[in-house]
Amino acid sequence: MAIFTIEHLSDGELADAWPVVCMTHAHANSDWWLAEAAALIERGGGILAARAANGSVHGVATYEVARKAMLGRVLAVDLLITFELSRRAPARQTLVEALELLASAFDCRSVVLPLPSRGEVQHRTKELYGLIDFDSGTRTG
Repeated sequence: MAIFTIEHLSDGELADAWPVVCMTHAHANSDWWLAEAAALIERGGGILAARAANGSVHGVATYEVARKAMLGRVLAVDLLITFELSRRAPARQTLVEALELLASAFDCRSVVLPLPSRGEVQHRTKELYGLIDFDSGTRTG
């Protein structure tokens, strides 16, 4: 099983995460990523990277502490992206464990992860499988 080291990326290391981030942000470019990540760090958030023994980044998570109504103080995770070659998803598992430790260290009640919108799920399903139009319930291909 692959062993990953979790590290906080500094401003100078943000480019290391771009190959993973661009897998889900194909519309963006590396300048966007560098600006967004630097702004997040400046606001007090952070970027975690899951590095393999050879130094390559297999996963990225961005976070910041926020206060949510009814939940209180939470660790808000905006991106959680991994490149996995195993169903066990060791990079994702390692990042999730690190986020849970951070939440505890920041005295957060929970970790908040974004979920894709229904429209995004529909679009991706049609794009990948081309089978069902969820709005009409009919086959499209």
